[in-house]
Amino acid sequence: MKQNLLSTEADAFARHFLLWSLRVRKSTPEDLPENSLIQAVRSNNTLAPRHLVAIAVISIAGELTVSELADSEGIAVSTASLLVTKLVDAGLVVRREDLSDRRRIWLSVHPSYRAEAEAILEQRLLPLRRVYERFSPKQMAMMVEVLDALAEELSHPEEMNE
Repeated sequence: MKQNLLSTEADAFARHFLLWSLRVRKSTPEDLPENSLIQAVRSNNTLAPRHLVAIAVISIAGELTVSELADSEGIAVSTASLLVTKLVDAGLVVRREDLSDRRRIWLSVHPSYRAEAEAILEQRLLPLRRVYERFSPKQMAMMVEVLDALAEELSHPEEMNE
């Protein structure tokens, strides 16, 4: 049963959020400051914007496993492994074997690019920090709950057509 797109507050929220997300998406890797990390990604014909996202996730964590990267990105471990291989081959990410469990591989941003990756993250995080300061902790907890629920809904595309 289809509803009129203008019929409910839920629809108004959904439209508003969709328009907001389209505006946010306009902030692309082309908007990033030029530095050697960005130049390395742009000059490598095998890397795409998703590789910058992976570098950001790894940088935020400091160090994480391939499985944790896959979970964070909502992708299969095999896909994350292929993505990491390209980043390692490009010299942007370092793999380190876990000494206590040789099956576990730790990832980190290559030391040559770590400061630049962190500078890019700081630039991207600044507006989020400013927004956070506008609202109470309770309001921000509610926002996190909303975003988590949205991520959960978007991670199940087969259910979106019901």
